Amino acid sequence: MSSNHKRRIYVYIFSFLCVGSLLALPGASLTAMARNVRQREDKLWPIFMARGIAYSISSIMGGFLGDKIGLYDRGAHVLMAISMILAAIGIFFAWYAHTIALLAFCTCLASVAMGVLDTIGNVSTLRSCENAAESSSTSGDLSAVHAAFGFGCLLAPTLIAYLGHQLVFFLIALAAFFSGLLLFVTPGVRLDSIVCQQNNSILPKEANIYNKCTAKVIALFFFSFVVSEEI
Repeated sequence: MSSNHKRRIYVYIFSFLCVGSLLALPGASLTAMARNVRQREDKLWPIFMARGIAYSISSIMGGFLGDKIGLYDRGAHVLMAISMILAAIGIFFAWYAHTIALLAFCTCLASVAMGVLDTIGNVSTLRSCENAAESSSTSGDLSAVHAAFGFGCLLAPTLIAYLGHQLVFFLIALAAFFSGLLLFVTPGVRLDSIVCQQNNSILPKEANIYNKCTAKVIALFFFSFVVSEEI
């Protein structure tokens, strides 16, 4: 395994750890945020609706922009880095928001990172494995990345229990910002001409039908996954 590949995977793992923490933080801090905006908890539903909308838009835009510049050396990393820095800014100021509208806007910025990283981060992980010419490591690397996301979801409420809300907001924002800086300086993936030619080859009709059906099933799964997160 090349050193650049290992470096990329470690950065992706840390980034997904941050995104998991960003996802869990609003729910774990719901009572404290309601106190900050002087509203009951059931009045904070707009922040979760706004977060879902921002996640959907950023996922679509991330996929579109990833198709346009993703094959270039650092394009995907720049997109992910910008999204993580925006998320860091959003989650930092979310603690100081004193209106529901401002709180919803801050959580929207954090959702941008989730949408972009879910789309481009997974593709970049697969491309990095392909570029390293080690197909046996693909499933392990992808599992490690998503395991980090799960640990991040567990980490945020655990830290709140020991450190308090304000400090955890600051620490997670700092970690997300640092993740963005790491993505900026981490070497990107550039597939060689052979892999690109294979990816762009014309597939048989049966394979195209199978791929379309698989994409629809995966889309339904992720739709159910996101809805269950917001309930």
